[in-house]
Amino acid sequence: MDAIEQYTDLEIEVVGLSIVTRTIDSIVNREVLELLDSSDSTEVRFPTAIHQKLFYIIVADFLSERSDPALTREKISCVGLLDKVCSRPLLEVEQSATDLKAAQQLFKDWLSREVVRDIWMPSLNKTEEL
Repeated sequence: MDAIEQYTDLEIEVVGLSIVTRTIDSIVNREVLELLDSSDSTEVRFPTAIHQKLFYIIVADFLSERSDPALTREKISCVGLLDKVCSRPLLEVEQSATDLKAAQQLFKDWLSREVVRDIWMPSLNKTEEL
């Protein structure tokens, strides 16, 4: 029997949630970014360009890096782990995962939103929509 097979689905969920929360803690690291609150939104600023690049790398890992099947029984991204937990939370007691499910849905909606910006291209001497 493989070592991973001896763990229950609940134990695997706990490991998955641990992976997700540790990665989120790395993303929302106050040494890497600064959150500036205003009345209707929050602005994110980075102390240096290196901090900004590190932030992007960690977010990209969150979205696409695959976990070790020895930890989670499958190669799955943190977003996939979160989707899996929210679709069938084993730790849930009396709707305790409601806030997690709502936050996960807001995040998925935000990720799927298309953003269009006008970008000035000096070498072409014109503005283009991207």
